[in-house]
Amino acid sequence: MYVDGQEEQVRLSDGAMLWTTSRWRPAAPPMVLLHGGPGLWDYLGPVADLLEEFSTHRYDQRGCGRSGPVTEYRLDQYLSDLEELRRHHGHERWTVFGHSFGASLALTYASRYPDRVEAVIYCDGVGLDWPSHRATYHANAKARLTAQQQARLSELESTVRTWPQEVQWRALRWLPDFAPGDSAEPLAYAAAGIDLTVNSACNQALWPQVSERGLPAELAECAAVETPVLVIHGAADPRPLAPVAALAEALPQGRLAVLEGGGHQPWLEQPAAFASAIRHWSVSRMRGTPGPEKRPNEGPAGYERPVCGPPQVREDRGTPPARQGRETPSDREERSGNDRRHDRRDGDQRPAGRPGAPE
Repeated sequence: MYVDGQEEQVRLSDGAMLWTTSRWRPAAPPMVLLHGGPGLWDYLGPVADLLEEFSTHRYDQRGCGRSGPVTEYRLDQYLSDLEELRRHHGHERWTVFGHSFGASLALTYASRYPDRVEAVIYCDGVGLDWPSHRATYHANAKARLTAQQQARLSELESTVRTWPQEVQWRALRWLPDFAPGDSAEPLAYAAAGIDLTVNSACNQALWPQVSERGLPAELAECAAVETPVLVIHGAADPRPLAPVAALAEALPQGRLAVLEGGGHQPWLEQPAAFASAIRHWSVSRMRGTPGPEKRPNEGPAGYERPVCGPPQVREDRGTPPARQGRETPSDREERSGNDRRHDRRDGDQRPAGRPGAPE
């Protein structure tokens, strides 16, 4: 039976509530979509729309968006939440799509629950050794704002904002994420106007747990991911490509597709190329074929830029890092309490903070 947009509040074993929405298609393989931030909400409906061959599940992560409030944010708990959702939906295995922070979450989940993951799609994450590349990202993002926009952003950063000011602040913060062009500002304001709270406490607590583990730990995690991984990166994403290409190279079954004209959310600017990359990879994976032949290119070692059509993929894989012993999820802890949450109305005052983007 086809069911579109089935919303549900799922109570987890520790009492936390997660907002979820599912699109069930007859006999279609399941896919879960993990949003970024951390501290944001599900915005991956357009991705589900493009991937009609899957039954899709989306949700607001613990303490975020329409999910219930919590007082603690731990990576282990976020992984346990994802595993509980898999059991709740009744899937033995599923494909895990993750965007930005969600891409890191997807990869870690695959390393810890290998028997439950069919494949991973790692979309516009930060790659390996983010602390070494953070300054490049900030410089790239700043260069896409005019002097006037930079001044206004700085002014809004240090004030208690009304809702219209909050929307403008978010839009200026997120504008560099979109491919430069006429559509960038409308896309940024559309994202900024979503009437949900950015959970800065979640962002500040979780992001270091993901990004500051150190390169040896990241390489060990990549080596432990046994499932096929498609690494998608928008060529116009201000986050540098080199660490993403390095991550794809470190994965035993990694494939990299760079989408020309795509920003941090490449499905918005290049929907056809985005969907084609995933379908081509899925078909190649099911047939057991590696994909198109490697051709000379001018980019960094380890990836190829597709001109059009299916993504170009690496064939010269080299020797992957040695496998390490897998970690097991930590025991869940009972937690209670409430976050302070805000209604979104014109004239409401907003505390200063930072939206859910890698720092």
